Amino acid sequence: MIDDLVFYKSIYGNLVRARPDFSGKKRKSSPLQKLQQDKMLVVMDFLRPLKRLLRENVFPPGSHLPAFHWAKSYYLNEVVYFEDEGYHINFSKALMSLGDLRPPELMSVHVDDTYLVELQWQDNSEQALAYPDDGLLVVLCAPQAKALFYRTGVTRRSDQTVTIKLNQSWEGVETHIWAGFSRPDKRASASVYLGSFIL
Repeated sequence: MIDDLVFYKSIYGNLVRARPDFSGKKRKSSPLQKLQQDKMLVVMDFLRPLKRLLRENVFPPGSHLPAFHWAKSYYLNEVVYFEDEGYHINFSKALMSLGDLRPPELMSVHVDDTYLVELQWQDNSEQALAYPDDGLLVVLCAPQAKALFYRTGVTRRSDQTVTIKLNQSWEGVETHIWAGFSRPDKRASASVYLGSFIL
């Protein structure tokens, strides 16, 4: 080895290359590698609590990937974005469910100061790929508080309304909410992002 050069033999003969930059025994990441690692960390921190939910409600058409692996790829490519020298989740693009069922339509959210969250939607079960007994999926997530609430089958598509009771632990934190429909035979709709609120 001469200064920062390393000589070695290969099938192509004697070669020379720059000496790798090590910090202790661990190779030091390049700035580009560090960015990619930060991106993956943000995605995994968000997805890890959702693993079971995604496994039970994500059925991407034409994909043979397990649901969580598909979701990880989707979030890395479509959901995470870079701003203010860091990566963030674009909640409006986040998916909590995916499949061939028709998603909710004309859905609205009303939140009051008694920790009640009321959802209303149009019964579109007369349309293709929608059934009156499709179960409603509701997901509430407050990343700053590391709080997650989700329920599947809380009511049916034809019921058009449901009220969810939260507790004081959700007070004062920004909470994001999604809804979709699912069926026991491994079918689901794409979830719909309904915005955020603070109790």
